Amino acid sequence: MTTATSHLARLSPRASCASCWNWLPHVHYPIVGYCTLWAEATFDDYYCPGYVLLEIKTERLYWCSTCRIKLTREEAALHWSHGHRIFRSAYVEPDVKEEIYEG
Repeated sequence: MTTATSHLARLSPRASCASCWNWLPHVHYPIVGYCTLWAEATFDDYYCPGYVLLEIKTERLYWCSTCRIKLTREEAALHWSHGHRIFRSAYVEPDVKEEIYEG
């Protein structure tokens, strides 16, 4: 993960990766995630010109990083209203099986 990438910068939390449609939080470490636009890991307080506001509007499954569960659109809206962090999905590292089965 790089902290000084040309298309990434810091901005207010309102327009950061943490509220972007293109960003998926890590399933275990929610301040780190994966940007599907730039195909790289970032922190939740970065932003880029490709920022797209996350909205709960389509019928699909969402991810609540507060509860660490999948949600329907209706459930996601309810969790959002309680101040939970909602995303379109979660990021699971491809090498997670090495963490699980190590030792």
